[in-house]
Amino acid sequence: METKELYRLARMRSSGTIPDEWRQSLPIPVRRNNRLHLAFFFVPTVKKPGAPVELGPPDYMVTLRVADGRLETLQSLDGARSPDAPPDTSIGTFGLPEGMTAEEFLNRQLELFAAYDVLLPLFDSAETNVGQNGRDWAKHFQRLFEMVSEPPLRPFYNSFGGEFFAWLKEVASG
Repeated sequence: METKELYRLARMRSSGTIPDEWRQSLPIPVRRNNRLHLAFFFVPTVKKPGAPVELGPPDYMVTLRVADGRLETLQSLDGARSPDAPPDTSIGTFGLPEGMTAEEFLNRQLELFAAYDVLLPLFDSAETNVGQNGRDWAKHFQRLFEMVSEPPLRPFYNSFGGEFFAWLKEVASG
């Protein structure tokens, strides 16, 4: 199943539990029970006119099977917050990268989803010797991820998707 479709399904499958205005993370490839999954976390947001969006710590996670989009988990992430931080604590802001229009941002996000589609089967096989084409895709993915991921959420991406990001770094460095 394509990553852009799984991204859409994660939001749909969490409807009724997670408020629509909360920000959905980029996909996080994880292996569970010998199957490849994409995890998505959701964060509370506060939008003020003319200001960047305030992001809270991840509050929920949805996990879908890559093969068929089946919902595997929908769980609260209360532990992602600092124990003494109130639920509405801001961990930082997120806005469009400087000089990038909303349309350009969405196009980069779609390019990133296409890169996921190329890299997920390689990651699933745990192969790191992927040839020049695989290295090029890994480097392209890293550039796109840097452009469209939310800086305050990057520690959470690394925490939840450490295996994938370590694999990606190894593949990109050849």
